[in-house]
Amino acid sequence: MPTSTNGSKIWVLGILISAYCARHAGAVPCTTAVATLWPCVDYLTGRESSVTVPCCQGADSVNRMVKTKPEMQSLCECLKPAAAELGVISARVAALPDLCKITVPIPISTDVDCNKYV
Repeated sequence: MPTSTNGSKIWVLGILISAYCARHAGAVPCTTAVATLWPCVDYLTGRESSVTVPCCQGADSVNRMVKTKPEMQSLCECLKPAAAELGVISARVAALPDLCKITVPIPISTDVDCNKYV
């Protein structure tokens, strides 16, 4: 059963997802991307010390969902505020592609300029 803090984070994440999905309707659905990456939250926020197989599978799946630069930008704009709200650690975000042995087309960072990659 989720704790009050986890429940609050999920609720806030839901609001963020709804707002950003409305802005980026033609792209990969934000809800899908966040749900697919959810197994990474414990690693990205520092509650776990290493990535899990489900996390890497999710990261690879999301990476394969985006095909175009506009889709990448949309996904970037969706995930940045969600990451900020959840309190992900920048260094862990940046390390995820190497740890999961996936190649991503843009730099992965909480500070990335999403508009730069269109």
